[in-house]
Amino acid sequence: MEWNKEVKEAIGPHNYNLLLEEVRKGVLTLQHMKDIAMKMHPHVHGTFVQHERVEDRCFLMRILLDKWYLTVLYKQDIDGAMQLIEILDDKDIGLHVLVLKMKQISNKVPQKNVSQ
Repeated sequence: MEWNKEVKEAIGPHNYNLLLEEVRKGVLTLQHMKDIAMKMHPHVHGTFVQHERVEDRCFLMRILLDKWYLTVLYKQDIDGAMQLIEILDDKDIGLHVLVLKMKQISNKVPQKNVSQ
């Protein structure tokens, strides 16, 4: 995908990989992708509608992430990882286990030691 590197930077490489792994395993369904796209941005949902018949679901998710980057995530003041987690944790989407995995990984990232 054209914006793959930027998407990974915006949402975090671990979150990116986890998301695609859940697609590969079939945990994240086509209906989930539609609902996620609707929450990301109307243009992302439009992209979903254009490409929903694509057989490779990972390819479809990468297309959606590209569009999300171009419409929202490119902005400097956006916390892409937090927005992704909020979308996935939404009661209408309900991917709480995936959110938990993402939060666990982000908590394992070493924090800078602030000296007093």
